[in-house]
Amino acid sequence: MEEHTVHLLIRATTRFEALVDAAQFVEDLHEYGYCTPHNTVTVDRVFMILGNEEPDLLLDRVAAARETRRVALRTAIARLHAKLESGTTVVRIDDLVTADTAVEAFAPVVSAIGDELVTIGSLIGERWHPECALYNGEMRHAGVRDDEMMTVQTNPKDWALVTIQVMETHAGI
Repeated sequence: MEEHTVHLLIRATTRFEALVDAAQFVEDLHEYGYCTPHNTVTVDRVFMILGNEEPDLLLDRVAAARETRRVALRTAIARLHAKLESGTTVVRIDDLVTADTAVEAFAPVVSAIGDELVTIGSLIGERWHPECALYNGEMRHAGVRDDEMMTVQTNPKDWALVTIQVMETHAGI
C-alpha cells in the first residue's frame, strides 16, 4: 500500500467553504474515474491553511508543494530510466512498440515501464494523479503555474490549502 499527500489549493475564506470544496473535489475524482477501486481518497480535516488566517504559511506551503511536485516528476523519470536500464531487452522508448509482443517473461517489466510513463505523462500534462502533490482546484489542473502563484501571492486571504490523503492498494497486496 502506498500513501500520497496532495495539497488542494482552492478559493475559500472559511473552513466550511474549504471543506465543502475539497469534498466536492474528491467526489469529482471518483465520478470522473480519476480514482480507481484501488484508491481511497480522504480529506484531512486537521491540516488546512486559510490564507486569511495565516497568509505567510499558506504561501510557504504552496511553494513547498510545488517543489514536492518537481521532485515527484524527477523521481518518476529516474524510476523510468532504471526500468529501461534493468537489463531487459527494452532499452529505448522506441523498443516499447515491439516489447508488448515479446516473451511473457518481459511482460511485468513492460507493464512497469508503462506505469511510469503514465505517471510522468500525468505530472507533465497537469492531470490528476496520486503523486501530483499539488492540485489547483480553481483552475482544475495539477500544479500551480507561475502566473497562478502570482495571483495567490497577491491575495492569499482568498485561498485555502487542504490536505488530501490518497491510499493506493495494488492487486495482490
